[in-house]
Amino acid sequence: QQGHMKLHARSVASSADVPDELFDAVVDELVTSGEIKVWKAAEILEEKRGRSGGQTAAGAAAGKVILLGEHAVVYGKHAVALPIADAVSAEVRSAEQASTVSVPAWNIRDQAVADDASGVGAAVTLILQELGIADSHFAIRLHSSLPRAMGLGSSAAFAVAIVRAFDAELGLGLDNAKINAVAFACEKLAHGTPSGIDNTVATYGEAMLFRRAESLELEKLKLVEPVPLVIACSSQSGLTAEQVAGVRRRRAQSRAQYDAVFEQMDALSLTGAAALARGDYAELGMLMNVCHGLLNAIEVSTPELEAMVSIARSAGAAGAKVTGSGGGGSIVALSPGAVDDVRDALEEAGFLTLGHSKT
Repeated sequence: QQGHMKLHARSVASSADVPDELFDAVVDELVTSGEIKVWKAAEILEEKRGRSGGQTAAGAAAGKVILLGEHAVVYGKHAVALPIADAVSAEVRSAEQASTVSVPAWNIRDQAVADDASGVGAAVTLILQELGIADSHFAIRLHSSLPRAMGLGSSAAFAVAIVRAFDAELGLGLDNAKINAVAFACEKLAHGTPSGIDNTVATYGEAMLFRRAESLELEKLKLVEPVPLVIACSSQSGLTAEQVAGVRRRRAQSRAQYDAVFEQMDALSLTGAAALARGDYAELGMLMNVCHGLLNAIEVSTPELEAMVSIARSAGAAGAKVTGSGGGGSIVALSPGAVDDVRDALEEAGFLTLGHSKT
């Protein structure tokens, strides 16, 4: 229900000619108001323009979708990822009393940072410490097109957007390397032993072949065209920390077998990066299907995710697989010439889709 309301609100905001920089914010408030009408979108737009008046600093960040290499990337192997462009934006204002955070899309409104149990508050506290402004107070508002705990990099995108908003508000002069480092610290707080791919894609917003071994290795991929993807969310959330810990436990019991799987995933990622760069979707789709089988073998898929993958492939996807940590969350379907068919099939089966990945 919430997903369909948001899709309708996005259509209404488009009809009201809401500009890109305020689009997600207006959509969030439309959904919250329950009055999803063009006149209401126009009213919210005027209100936001009136109250911005140069007093609000903003920052944006990308979500992410992993095409190849989940879990193997935690062990120093390569992964291939694409951004979901401008998926999150953050607004920061000075406040007189305690710092607060609001995420209307997640039904978090003016929550004191110290009392927030969603995980966002803890990230904000860490960001304030990392930036040396822990003694100051701010009102932080986040607008997100990413559903919660669906393997699409929402926590990393939140951190990057917040850091960028503080940079704009306070003139800190932060470069991408520093923003990425702060966001990675937030990821470690949230997920324990993350690979760093989510925060890196959130920061740089580009397609990439990623590896973190002794140091960060990042190869940005030049694409021949926007990649024809459909992203679909299951009914069950997937918690990255739990899934990473589960794989680590199982690897400890069968190290040789798991390391062999990760080596194969590494080879898939290297081959897949080249296929993606030249737009060879037939090969890339085949590699994604193999990768999904390996992810199933290490026990991070679910019956529902398997059903979604089957639906996408039957509707014409060249490749479909779990994306992110699994255990719930989302799938990604590479769908050249079949985006509408794949999206329609998944939605008819009751799953929320995000449509194209903006690359």
